[in-house]
Amino acid sequence: MRFLVTGTAGFIGLNLADYLESSGAEWIGVDRRIPGVERVARRTRKFDLRSEVETLALVREVTPDVIINLAARTDLAGKTVQDYEDNTLPLINLVTAQQSLPRRPFLVHASSRLVFSPENDPLGQWSYTPDTSYGESKVASEWILRALTPQDWTIARPTSIWGPHFGVPYHGFFDAIRKGVYVSVRSVPVRKTMGYVGNTVQQLLALADEKHRDQVRGQAFFLGDEESVDLGQWAGMIADEQKIRRPRRVPMSFLKSAALVGTLAENLGVRRVPLTRFRLRNIYDSVEYDTMPIHSIAGRDDFSLAEGVSNTVEWLNQLGSES
Repeated sequence: MRFLVTGTAGFIGLNLADYLESSGAEWIGVDRRIPGVERVARRTRKFDLRSEVETLALVREVTPDVIINLAARTDLAGKTVQDYEDNTLPLINLVTAQQSLPRRPFLVHASSRLVFSPENDPLGQWSYTPDTSYGESKVASEWILRALTPQDWTIARPTSIWGPHFGVPYHGFFDAIRKGVYVSVRSVPVRKTMGYVGNTVQQLLALADEKHRDQVRGQAFFLGDEESVDLGQWAGMIADEQKIRRPRRVPMSFLKSAALVGTLAENLGVRRVPLTRFRLRNIYDSVEYDTMPIHSIAGRDDFSLAEGVSNTVEWLNQLGSES
């Protein structure tokens, strides 16, 4: 298959493109930035998907069998849905181009787990409950696809993905453990659905595989590892891999008090507050999703949790030696 991958300078896109390149696949990448990995950069075009005319010309030139759309603004700093135009306008242009070809490429679109509030279990595949502007923008992106007939698409909803080349928030999580400033919650297990990026890449490619087309067409899938992760145990594994002391454990009441103080400081204009109520919920609340559907398509995880931690720490060490 010939792949067109958007967002190859981003975290998941870079890992996907790197895998495609190493496996000898036929692919072209696009991004507004050139990736920092040379072997991916060689096959990536600096490109702005917000141009309808240029996107149409690109897709007609490449004539891909599959488009994997990972281009997005993913931070939570935006105040309104309009701040996240990058999550809708490029998709509209890609769909317009897709629909113009006599042989339509299949579209794998990366949405987000945040089309649902982390505080509420999804009541159904399309029962949206976003509580951020970013989440609302991803809901809008899903509606763009759901309006199409025929359904030459599938939706991937990455959960909490981590691994080499990551940015916020989990790069900071690994750094906090290394610096000894991360603390675990005492006596309160925190479980999260996480996804090592190597497994996420395999799940995306399974969704793109023509042999699974009838199973995935018009559907949405949470991407994540088979087993949810106990955050305290994971933090301990990361510390062990770096051969440092495991994080201290403190009562949740201590963290709630610190988060209250941080929230008040943030409201007064203090920047770089280490902990707020929002961050406390994001870090320390248990959030689990049903990943059985994607594993029925993609099979067992290629990488164990321990292998993912080892690979990530090795990458961080290389990154540190280069800087």
